[in-house]
Amino acid sequence: MSTNSLRAALREHTAESHARLDAAIGPFHDIESYRSFVLNSYLFRSLVEPECDAVAAWPVLPLVAAMQADMDDLKIASAPQPLAPIALPDWSTKLGALYVLEGSGVGARLLFRRAQTLGLSAEFGARHLAIQVEDMHRWPAFLAILEAADTEPAFDRSAALASAQVLFERALEIYRS
Repeated sequence: MSTNSLRAALREHTAESHARLDAAIGPFHDIESYRSFVLNSYLFRSLVEPECDAVAAWPVLPLVAAMQADMDDLKIASAPQPLAPIALPDWSTKLGALYVLEGSGVGARLLFRRAQTLGLSAEFGARHLAIQVEDMHRWPAFLAILEAADTEPAFDRSAALASAQVLFERALEIYRS
């Protein structure tokens, strides 16, 4: 195990991509920019959620169905077909992916407040954000799983770092398109 925590290593390894993604998402100040955010979030999440769904040690928070309902509320004519899932063949790569997914729940707190200023709520248009902010203990509990994994002999830290980086880059491609 490295001297720095897995969380710190993931944060450091993905910092540049994470900053570029935050800039690409940007603030949404009107319904149109929020609609784009929801659609892109759906496209990204639908790539990863199915691959992480079977992780017994940490259940993925299912958001794709809520995103589809939000798209219906927002009159996004037809939900595009999800892109091909990202392959996450083992626990190490899945944990790197889960770091990205769970971390988005931390950012969802600010995004949900922004959505509420647009008149959206947990019942209309912002369901997926409301789900993410519902459990304040989820992120700290995930961090405990993350740090415990780093002590497992079969855990591959470099695979987790690479996986998280791939996810940030893929999200960046989606939000920029």
